[in-house]
Amino acid sequence: MSSSMLNLSVIIIDDSKFLSNALKQSFTNRGFRVTQAFDISSAKALLQENEYDYALLDLELPDGKGEDLLPYLQICEETRVVVLTGSRDSERRKEIFQFGVVVDYIVKERYFADMEYAIFKLIEIISTNNDLHILIVDDSNFMRTHLKILLSKRNFQVHTCISGKEALKTLKKIKIDAVIVDLEMPVMNGTQLIGAIKRDKKNLHLPVMVVSGTSDLNKVAKVLKNGANDFIKKPFSDEELLLKVDKMMQDLKQQRLIRSQQEELKTLNDSLEISRNEALDLAKEKTELLSTMSHEIRVPLNAIQGFIRALKKDETDEKKKQYLNIIDKSSNNLTDIINDILDISKIESGNFVLDITTFNLRDEMKHIYDLFEQNASNRDVTLINSISTTLPLNVKSDILRIRQIISNLLSNAIKFTDEGKSVELSVAYDKENSLLKCSVRDEGIGISPENIEKITQAYKQAEASTAREYGGTGLGLSIVTKMLILLDSQLHIESKEGQGSVFSCSIPIEVVAQTVQTSVSSKNAQKILVAEDHKTNQILLEMLIQEMHKDIEIVFANDGIEAEALFKQDNFNLVFMDINMPNKDGIQTLKDIKRIEKNKRKTTPVVALSGNILNSNCEEFLSLGFDACLSKPYNEHEIKAILKKYF
Repeated sequence: MSSSMLNLSVIIIDDSKFLSNALKQSFTNRGFRVTQAFDISSAKALLQENEYDYALLDLELPDGKGEDLLPYLQICEETRVVVLTGSRDSERRKEIFQFGVVVDYIVKERYFADMEYAIFKLIEIISTNNDLHILIVDDSNFMRTHLKILLSKRNFQVHTCISGKEALKTLKKIKIDAVIVDLEMPVMNGTQLIGAIKRDKKNLHLPVMVVSGTSDLNKVAKVLKNGANDFIKKPFSDEELLLKVDKMMQDLKQQRLIRSQQEELKTLNDSLEISRNEALDLAKEKTELLSTMSHEIRVPLNAIQGFIRALKKDETDEKKKQYLNIIDKSSNNLTDIINDILDISKIESGNFVLDITTFNLRDEMKHIYDLFEQNASNRDVTLINSISTTLPLNVKSDILRIRQIISNLLSNAIKFTDEGKSVELSVAYDKENSLLKCSVRDEGIGISPENIEKITQAYKQAEASTAREYGGTGLGLSIVTKMLILLDSQLHIESKEGQGSVFSCSIPIEVVAQTVQTSVSSKNAQKILVAEDHKTNQILLEMLIQEMHKDIEIVFANDGIEAEALFKQDNFNLVFMDINMPNKDGIQTLKDIKRIEKNKRKTTPVVALSGNILNSNCEEFLSLGFDACLSKPYNEHEIKAILKKYF
């Protein structure tokens, strides 16, 4: 619990003694000072004598409506009211939010734990908002005042400006965390103001919400492309605006947490090696320790890499770009180390599970070669392509593990091969035995006979000096060896010191007959289903798709239930699926779509969309059955790559 939530006072006004007592116990356990009232008359008496930080107000009381107490609660400027009710009357809900004292409206749930979580999550959000500054820019005095009252109840520090020019001056004087901008203003409109804000590098990632009465979708799309994070149309409900602001500011808090973790990266990097060595001396505890550490470091590290790439894209100063490249390379090296440790700990703990899927073997092998060809070229090493041109098209196996095996072998070969020499990748299919035969030959330093067995053991390298000269964890070949065992195969090594090595394996695979999809018979018939509950994201995605393919028909679903119904009714060539949707999330909807496809005897690619996708969990979405994943905010290049792949 946040320290800012300690010693707060709350009055619970509810005629249900069971619910009131349960809430009292929960608040007391969290350090709140709690007062109870069971009807309007007793609540009025208490409110005349005392002030409270929070009030939980039931709308149905024995001697009247809960709304009758709102004027009394509004007397104290510091009180924040959370309405608790079983009523789902939307008009009543809208009227209640007209009282500035009301900060949220929570419908009583069937299960107490769900309602309890919603209450304390809300209070936690409000309690941690006090150091966040929001700037409101609107030429309407009424709107500025209304928004300031509304957001002040959310505990934000609110500043107001009447024009874009005044707003730019304020941004120079005060550290602003987010901006709410009216679109239609004299002299400098909202679109021009956002452009001016984003041109200042220190405000490049400043969250901006646009408030406007316009129904012109082109204007909305333009401000979103110019850097606005969200859009809300006037007239809006207070509740809708608060929900959007809460989401925007929670994202900001998360980004700040990531930046603070970035500052700890060097310390974590040093401690990782120390902890790994200690784990070797504690054999029984090694697997659990390494797995825990890898997960904890991997999450912030992947976020750090994302921000580094974003900074590199926009940085024009050559010196700073050089520094960013150094940071990027170091973080990539650290990621490789962490991924190796995580994989080896998963295998040793028995938690490593194969994911058997159907994939295009030719495309996958070409992709691996293309990926390492540039890497080899950067080290002045020639990568020879000896991939058979007669490989079967569609096969069934664990492509993620096969890709990792070949990548580890190629990475090792290139690393230990001197400039001017070569590495050869050979891939062929043994039809008689249904085996994928892979080998990597290098002209590297070679391995002595006594060291061949040692290098496939975890944390072992041929010589103590190898790690110092070439780097790495010594885990690569150990991971390859153990993964091949899981795939019912084994690693063969032939090597001579100073002359190079050959690493080879034969992996059982199943050839799958190619199916013909008739749904993409012509470009005019192409159709995309977008399952996305956020209207502004629908607009943005539609705009990006149609800029590239004007002849594609786009159908929108606002939640998983709508998406499933539409999928039953029609044939789609591609689905963009938001993971976090109301009523039914994207993962459950994917399962239902796969069930429907069994009856249709077709396969439709599904792309996962989420604000939570990082490199570390994209693989998880793929393992669930998604064909690709995109992290919000996505850009036109990412959408273009998806469309190019499937159209």
